[in-house]
Amino acid sequence: MSKEEILGLIAQGEGQRLEFKESVAELDRIIQTLTAFANTNSDGGCVLVGVGDKGKVKEVIIGRETVKQIANKISAHTDPVLYPEIEVVKESGDKGIIVITIDGSPNKPHLAFGRAYKRVGSTTTQMTRDKYERLLLERHKDKFQFDSQICERATLKDIDEEKVRWFLRKAKAEKNLDIDPAIPVEEALERLKLGDGSFSSFFL
Repeated sequence: MSKEEILGLIAQGEGQRLEFKESVAELDRIIQTLTAFANTNSDGGCVLVGVGDKGKVKEVIIGRETVKQIANKISAHTDPVLYPEIEVVKESGDKGIIVITIDGSPNKPHLAFGRAYKRVGSTTTQMTRDKYERLLLERHKDKFQFDSQICERATLKDIDEEKVRWFLRKAKAEKNLDIDPAIPVEEALERLKLGDGSFSSFFL
């Protein structure tokens, strides 16, 4: 990112997808904001480190390990882990602006230090429990579909052998299923991936 592009962003002011931070000392808040961007915006967001709240360019000292330290702390304190793009823009010397960009996440909700955050305008705020649980259910919706749920109390005694063989014959004739209808029921269920591995319970 060029200096001109950064100045263009600064001119926009803080908002739904943009945050200014004066220094790396605010890294905890930066991480919270990154999770808020990932949780809220389909296009993610960007944090400019080295810019004051009112858009005044402050710049920060950037050492050889600065970017690595930022990346390590982000990965250590986000769950699921966020991997933002971190770019350093310098004019000269050891000072400059750090641009941290995160994409919108299909794996939300993300936590920062064990808590979920969202973006409301130019503010990062803690997510309500209801909102967090809704996002969590959305993330795991495929696991909660009825036809993929395990029936914990079912055993082989609950399986109608004749119905299993009827299904195998029908599937072989109509779908070319490559399972012999005469094989033991236990083996048929295993090959259909309808057991939990112990034959003590099965997917309905």
